[in-house]
Amino acid sequence: MGISVRLLQPSSVKPIEMASHAAKLCYNAKTPELGELLNVKNALFKTGHHTTLEHTYYTFAIEGISVGDVTLGFHLANTFYNTDQRSGRYCTEMFANPDMTEINQYIRTYWPELSDQQIWEITDYVALSIEIYNRYKGEAAVHAADVFRSQRPNFPKKNLEAQADKVAQEQMRALIPVIMPTAIDYTINLTTVVALYKSAFTPVMRAVTAMMADEVVKHDPRTRFMFIRDPAKNWSPSFASSSPHLVKEPKCELLSVDGIWNFTMPEEEICHPVDQLHFRPEMMNNSIGSVTTRLTLSLMTMGQNQRHRTVHRSAPSFTGGFYIPPLLARCKGLRKEYLALAERWNLLSRTLPPTLAAIIAPYGTMVTYTTRGDFLALIHEHSKRLCWNAQEEIYNLSRQLREQIAKLCGKKSPLLAIFEPPCSRHGKCLEGKRCCGRNIQIRNTRTNYYPRRVA
Repeated sequence: MGISVRLLQPSSVKPIEMASHAAKLCYNAKTPELGELLNVKNALFKTGHHTTLEHTYYTFAIEGISVGDVTLGFHLANTFYNTDQRSGRYCTEMFANPDMTEINQYIRTYWPELSDQQIWEITDYVALSIEIYNRYKGEAAVHAADVFRSQRPNFPKKNLEAQADKVAQEQMRALIPVIMPTAIDYTINLTTVVALYKSAFTPVMRAVTAMMADEVVKHDPRTRFMFIRDPAKNWSPSFASSSPHLVKEPKCELLSVDGIWNFTMPEEEICHPVDQLHFRPEMMNNSIGSVTTRLTLSLMTMGQNQRHRTVHRSAPSFTGGFYIPPLLARCKGLRKEYLALAERWNLLSRTLPPTLAAIIAPYGTMVTYTTRGDFLALIHEHSKRLCWNAQEEIYNLSRQLREQIAKLCGKKSPLLAIFEPPCSRHGKCLEGKRCCGRNIQIRNTRTNYYPRRVA
C-alpha cells in the first residue's frame, strides 16, 4: 500500500513560458511570442498574480492512497480539481481480502511515532471488520434479492442475483474502515498544486504533495522556488464524546431557501448529456437563489457528496453515530457485532493522532456538516439522486430534502422539479440496460413515487 504519484500528460508548454506569455499578453498591444520570459518569481509569484500560473494543468495518477485520505484530505477543502476515483461500489476486491501487511506498513510510514502495540491493535481491528463483512455479506445479498423481487418487478431475472450481491456489498461497506487503498486520477492547475503543497494538513497529504511537487519540478526545474513549506500543522477533526450508537437513516435538515423568485427550471437538453447550466445566459439568475441544509450522513456517502464541487460545505465533525443500512439491519446478530466494532474504534481513536483516528473510522461512521448550493448546483447535484440506481443512502437524503421543500414552499413549488428523475416526468428510463426495474407506471397513481429505499 505504498503510495505512488505519476505525472500523466505533462503540458508541452512549460509553466514558466506559459505564465510569462499570459502576463505579457495583458500589458502589450501585440500578442507576445512564447519564450519571451519574465522574472516569474519576482514579477508574478511573489506579487500574487497567480492567474498566470493557472494556465498550466497537471494530471497525477495517485495509487495506494487510502479512501480516508481522499475523503478527509484531498477532497475535503479544495474544490479546484477534477478527480476520477476507483469505485468502492464496483471494485469489491478492495474489501473482501485486503493486504493487511500493506495496511500495517502504511500506518508505520506516515505515523512513525506509534508503538508496535498500537499498530497491532489497529490491524487486528481492521481484520475483524473484514471478517464480519465477509461473514454477513451473503445474508445481506439474500435480503437484497428479496427486496428486488418485491420492489423492482421489471428487473431482468438473469441479472438479479448479481445486482443483489452488488447492492449488499455497497451497504456492507459500512463496517469497513476507510483506510482501504484506492487510486485517483487528479487534475489540477499549477496554483492548486502549490496551494495544496503549502496547506497540506495530514501526514499523507504532505507526503503525496511532496511527490506531486517533485513531478512538477522534473517537468520544469525553474518552478522549484514555488515549493517551500511552512512547518507542519495537522488538522484535528472534532470527535464526539458520546458513546457509539447505531443510526437507522441519514438526516437532511433544510435550513433555508433563498431567492426562489429567480428560479427557472432548465430544459432537459441543457442538463444532459452535456451540463450547460453554468454556460447559458438564461440560467444565470439560478445562481442567485440558494438552498442551505444540515447533513448527517456516513463517511461512505460524504465521499459521494464531495463529487458535487459547486456545493459549499462546512468542516465535518464526527457525531458518535454509526449508520446501519437497511440490509444490515435485517441480518440477525449483526447489530451487536457492529456496535462492538464501533466501540472498538472509539477506544482506539482516543489514543491515536486525530489524522489517523479519522481514517480508520468505519465507512458507516456518521459525520455532520452544513451545505449551501445555488440552484444551478442543486440541479446538477440532484438530477440523478432520486433515480433508483443511486446509492440507497444518497437517494434517501434527496428524498428528505424534497419532502422538506414541499412542506416549506408548497406542493406546487417549481423547485420540486429538481427532484424528479426522467422516469417521473415522462415515463421513460434513460439508463438503458441499467434500468432499475421498478414499476414506473405508479407515477400516474396516488402511490408515493418517492418511498424510503431499502436497496
